[in-house]
Amino acid sequence: MKNNTFKIYFLILTMLAIVIGNSILVAQKGLNKTIRNLQPSWAADGHKIAFVTNRDGMPEIYLMYKNGSHQRNLTNNTALDMGVSWSHKGDELAFVSNRDSGKDIDIMNTENGELRKLTNRGDLLMSPPAWSPDDTKLVFAAGTHRDADLYTVDVRGETLQRLTRNPTIDAAPSWSPDGSKIAFVSKRGGNLDIYVMKSDGLNLTRLTSTEAEEGWPRWSPDGSEIAFFSTRDGDFEIYIMKSNGTSQRNLTNNPASDAGPAWSPDGRKIVFYSNRDGEGEEIYLMNSDGTNPVRLTNGAEDHTAMKHTMR
Repeated sequence: MKNNTFKIYFLILTMLAIVIGNSILVAQKGLNKTIRNLQPSWAADGHKIAFVTNRDGMPEIYLMYKNGSHQRNLTNNTALDMGVSWSHKGDELAFVSNRDSGKDIDIMNTENGELRKLTNRGDLLMSPPAWSPDDTKLVFAAGTHRDADLYTVDVRGETLQRLTRNPTIDAAPSWSPDGSKIAFVSKRGGNLDIYVMKSDGLNLTRLTSTEAEEGWPRWSPDGSEIAFFSTRDGDFEIYIMKSNGTSQRNLTNNPASDAGPAWSPDGRKIVFYSNRDGEGEEIYLMNSDGTNPVRLTNGAEDHTAMKHTMR
């Protein structure tokens, strides 16, 4: 029962990021109010990592150094703030929030904390956005829990373009470093699998085809490889493959749930989240070959330290 709960929880986070409904509210508040640290995103300078945590009660965007130190709350809001993505210039964070009722994308300036709304759709659900390499556009998924498609929007929020029209779920998009392609997860083949298409939505190619669930594709900085999660081994593992779908291999090989991979800017490290040390998810860092995993967050201890710091 516990493993099934974690499977549902990880799939919801990976596909859709935010659903205002009983399932995600229960997951975020808890499973016994468990503190969760999720969805890491690496800054372009290679020194900082943004992530999502519910340690303050509701999901917030936090920032820390790559060694796990100096963790601080960036959003400080009673709404759900999730699905964080760092611009390539490193001066802005895009994330999904319901602070104005429905789900939309907000952009925060990391220097002065200024916030601006990028979309005004108010969708039932929206998956984490991803920046184009030149930071002029973002790609995201929006729709319902049964029918979500991919869109791009310019950084002024003026031009919206629909990329996919599929009667099931397309989500978790990621732009290739050269800007020519977008990798994403789709249920169009029955299971969640990884697909790649041109950035205009054409020339769709399926990269994974197993009986398992796979998702959260993230390109390596040089565009030669894609990291993703897979359940093909019976639990959630971080996998890596060539950008054409070949040479798929397991990096984590752990009986716990490992998901949400993100590359360091130099391609030498991968940050991810896992429940390998207990019920709640923590952020971990490993070499890009899967060796030397190091834990960066520590659930309740981080929460207690933050409370003392704020006094």
